Amino acid sequence: VARVNSAVALHGSNCAIRTPPLTISRVEVCPAAYIPVPALAIARKIGEPWRMSQTSDHYRRLAEQFTQKVAAVPDHAWNNQSPCPDWNTRDVVRHVVDSSCHFLSWVNHNVDSPSVDDDPMGAWCAVRDIVQESLDDPSIAQTILDRPMATGPFEEFVENYLIFDLVVHAWDLSSAAGIDDSLAPDTVAMAGARAEQMVDMGRKMGAFGPEVNLAENADEQTRLLALVGRRR
Repeated sequence: VARVNSAVALHGSNCAIRTPPLTISRVEVCPAAYIPVPALAIARKIGEPWRMSQTSDHYRRLAEQFTQKVAAVPDHAWNNQSPCPDWNTRDVVRHVVDSSCHFLSWVNHNVDSPSVDDDPMGAWCAVRDIVQESLDDPSIAQTILDRPMATGPFEEFVENYLIFDLVVHAWDLSSAAGIDDSLAPDTVAMAGARAEQMVDMGRKMGAFGPEVNLAENADEQTRLLALVGRRR
């Protein structure tokens, strides 16, 4: 697990960011999935400009997919080992919640949610709804953030980090819990294209794990996961 220095503080697993904004010390990330935010510059150069509705719609669709995965986790599976070293099933949700709170703090949002330890679904839904509301509000979505690693609108940070995170960690969650691990084909295509753009930088920074060798007939989801260091 890598640790990324940041400028916001996460209050344990309950993601309670209060006013005035607290100082975040770090966010736990799974190296094979973390997309460094400097890749914003790459994505902005290669891809088309983001529109508020585009990012909002992307997030809504992928957040729903993640919600369905969380809802399907059996009670006995929350302590299962995940594909990320040192993380169990519950820790995957914890990471997604904490990362979302991290980004929301940049636009001065307070999130008061249940503890992931007590209620992983409640914790996820609380932060999911605030991210969605932020993306649906142009005054927030288009807020320019000047971070040490990149400058751009809030929605671009969401597009390049949180949305990709939801795809990869939906699979991590499924794999750990022993539930259906399939991802929608259009989701796989989107994430695969983004991963291809960022793979060199990701590996250089230790964000992506080593690519996994594949059979020639491997499907697109298996290829995406291999690119970020996971074996399906």
